[in-house]
Amino acid sequence: MDRLRPLRVRPGRPRAAVRFIALLAALLAAATPASSELIRIEVVSRTPFMGGQSLGAAGPYEVITGRAYFLVDPNLPANQGIVDLALAPREPDGRVLFSSDIQILRPVDQTRGNGTLFVEIVNRGGGSDFRDRSTGLRSLDRFAAEEGFTLAAVGWEVAVGEGRALRMFAPVARGADGPIRGQVSHGISEATAWATLPAPYWAVDLDSPEHRLEVREEIGGPFVEIPRDQWGFGRIENGIPVPDSTLVYLRGGFQEGPRYRLIFTSTDPPVVGLGFAAIRDFVSHARSGRDPLLSAERAMAWGWSQSGRFLRDLVYQGFNADESGQIVFDGLIPMIAGGGGGWFNHRFGQPTVGAGYRGMPVPNDRFPFTDVPQRDPFTGRAEGLLDRARRDGVVPRIFYVNTASEYSNRGAALIHVTPDGRRDAPIPETSRIYMIAGAPHVGPAEPDVRPGLVARRSPVNGAAPAGALVMAMHRWIAEGVEPPESRYPRISEGGLVPYDPAAPFPVPGAARPVDVYRIPALDYGPDAERAILRQPPEVLGTYPALLPVEDVDGTELGGVRMPEVAVPLATYAGWNVEAGSDEPQLAGLAGSYFPFPWDAQERAAHSDPRVSILERYGSRDEYLRQYAEVVRELIAEGFLLESQFDAQMEIAEARWALHQGRPAVLPHADGRRDAGGR
Repeated sequence: MDRLRPLRVRPGRPRAAVRFIALLAALLAAATPASSELIRIEVVSRTPFMGGQSLGAAGPYEVITGRAYFLVDPNLPANQGIVDLALAPREPDGRVLFSSDIQILRPVDQTRGNGTLFVEIVNRGGGSDFRDRSTGLRSLDRFAAEEGFTLAAVGWEVAVGEGRALRMFAPVARGADGPIRGQVSHGISEATAWATLPAPYWAVDLDSPEHRLEVREEIGGPFVEIPRDQWGFGRIENGIPVPDSTLVYLRGGFQEGPRYRLIFTSTDPPVVGLGFAAIRDFVSHARSGRDPLLSAERAMAWGWSQSGRFLRDLVYQGFNADESGQIVFDGLIPMIAGGGGGWFNHRFGQPTVGAGYRGMPVPNDRFPFTDVPQRDPFTGRAEGLLDRARRDGVVPRIFYVNTASEYSNRGAALIHVTPDGRRDAPIPETSRIYMIAGAPHVGPAEPDVRPGLVARRSPVNGAAPAGALVMAMHRWIAEGVEPPESRYPRISEGGLVPYDPAAPFPVPGAARPVDVYRIPALDYGPDAERAILRQPPEVLGTYPALLPVEDVDGTELGGVRMPEVAVPLATYAGWNVEAGSDEPQLAGLAGSYFPFPWDAQERAAHSDPRVSILERYGSRDEYLRQYAEVVRELIAEGFLLESQFDAQMEIAEARWALHQGRPAVLPHADGRRDAGGR
């Protein structure tokens, strides 16, 4: 913000007027908010990247690690949406100090780069999550260097787990009368049994009867309170409880299967919403041109799953404008975020917590879901994700990329339909939506057996288009070149329908889940945008679950079809089913893989309606020919890079060999057979 210019007093002006003007100037200066800014980057290490070799036109790169220090003024309008910032301790100038770990990969000669800062919003404090199996496990840092980007990652979470590289160090909010206390709700749903589990915050009054631990045996069933003498805060040593405000024990241990809910009182909440300010002010600093260490003409961000939800919330909550009103990110790519946001800016917020079919009620997946305003059928509120950005003139270009799994597990359809599920919602010209058919949220490199799942996991790589889409976004924001048109299932075209568990499925012996994830509309009480006051929340209803229609083999239609889906050797689905349940329950974020019969004889033996592999292709050469044709089409359409061709063909070779050499029946790890005799 510009400072006030010195006042000049004309000769002959009365002294009283001079004193009045001086006093007025002092009052104005005192009332003028200080700027919020990145004040210092502390460099911890600086090393050549890949030995200093030149990987592209930008020449050699270097890796910088360190910490960025920020000062944020709570009085600035740009910061008043940060929950509890006004209650954080302040520096003498009235601003709040905090810091974040940072990693930067930059050209040694920054004038040789492409001018774009590429920010990776890291997932739960980890390193680069951008992995593309179809390009030989080429990581994001190598990709960024080859293409001339400056790559940066900034810690934005206060709790990231052991061994994580990047975190934010935020101050604790305090009330006028002392420490702030409040209620915290935490869901515990472990895949394995544990004796002790961590609590998200430290508990106070450890023996208080107000703390509750509840258990739910069945999905949708009631929570039942566990007697207070059966659990507590601490750990068990030699059969004796040892108090610990950050751990929870249950006599006999937490069991696999049931879901637990812990509701307790905590104190001293960190200002978790400063994570938005850390990203915003880091990018604004880079774009200012003031720091020779880091400069950029434009900026884009990429986020995967949790960090994709962070990007949706960043725009929605108004953090794509810096304190001077300038745009922060020109382009955003939230991947596999579904219809969700996050618990990123609440008192006692829990940014690392997800939601989903078996998850506890949390304020993650919430209205609004679409870019353009829609009316919420439960509250009557009309709103869109881009309302603040549109008002401030800082609307970014956005690619929303989801796999088929997010439609059954994360409510992804709601990002492009009306909240009642009856019509397609309009999509602004600044956004594109892409659905990757047949792909899981995150899957294995090869179809594998995982205990607890009925079907093998889908190996379709939903990240395969990421490199091409990154380059398409860069061309869009740097040169104005239009990216590929949206490709997702639509109600108006008959490609998106309400989920029906009774709908026929062509794989013999396979059953659909009895239900999929339906985003709940939750009422957390007054001021729920800042603090969760009602635990557990009141459930107002659920938003509809719509899934893509399927082809004759049972694989989703209406999106981008990777070569292994377009030229299939199996049915691929975005869902999987838990083993051992009385009814087929949706299994987490895993996809499914149901191989086709090899020939007509095997198809007849299993009464499989799907055409066999040899009946489809006749030979390996014909299969590879069709596969290569689809790869070239996807390259031409902008969904794969030319450099991915060979790796994609290696996948085709491996898939054919896998099917050709497999036994007629593929047993599970526990001795059972795959659905459909596979």
